[in-house]
Amino acid sequence: MGLKIYTYSDPYEINRESYWNEIKDCAHFCVSQTMVNGLEDVYPSLKEGGYLTTIRILINTLYSDWEDENRRVKQIMEVDNAINSLPLDEDETGNARRSLEYNTKSLVKCIRMFKELGLSANSFDNSRLNTDQKYLIDIYKHTCSREKTSFEFHRASQTDVIDEKILEALKNKHKDYSYDKLDRSTVVIHGIHQFTPAMLCAIEDISRFKNVILLFNYQKQYEAIYQTWTNIYRSEEHTSELQSQFRISYAVFCLK
Repeated sequence: MGLKIYTYSDPYEINRESYWNEIKDCAHFCVSQTMVNGLEDVYPSLKEGGYLTTIRILINTLYSDWEDENRRVKQIMEVDNAINSLPLDEDETGNARRSLEYNTKSLVKCIRMFKELGLSANSFDNSRLNTDQKYLIDIYKHTCSREKTSFEFHRASQTDVIDEKILEALKNKHKDYSYDKLDRSTVVIHGIHQFTPAMLCAIEDISRFKNVILLFNYQKQYEAIYQTWTNIYRSEEHTSELQSQFRISYAVFCLK
């Protein structure tokens, strides 16, 4: 389907915007529970319809296996095994392996991020990395080479699954709602100015089958604040631009 960006100047008068009828009966996912609470107070129809919840609940539902605590424990164990199996160059005090073991959770977090970004283990230029970063890439390659790895990230790729997961996310908070009047063709995402890789994956996967509307407050008098958004969305191909920009920025961030 596609990706659209709508803005509003007054959060108390979104229902006066020309696109209100387009979004009022859709599933709405907010950047925080605080925003959910505020919108429910201002727009009773969204609360009465059970249309509002957080983007975190959507991600946890859409990728429930990936976000499962048991999976995270297995990932810690897998990284520990990788550290023990790799031929590391010990420093003079013999602390290289110990340091990696101490930072296992951080290593897991980085590898999860690489997987969410879809980065190949062979795509890194090791000549520009320091020793610790090279160890991270070695561990990443080790996990990618395993036939059965706990770091297998399955994207949502079927429209019926996405429909089911969106409804499940809404019912996480609104269990007794029928959702007979829910507009299932469009999903609205509120207030996200900084994307995590998982958010990006969710937007990409849903937008293949539905219209995704990114909705956020825009104050023209503070135009400089929104310059990053202006640069990213200047292209007509919003989705591909979003994908490339954030994959690059997160890969750089992880290896600093």
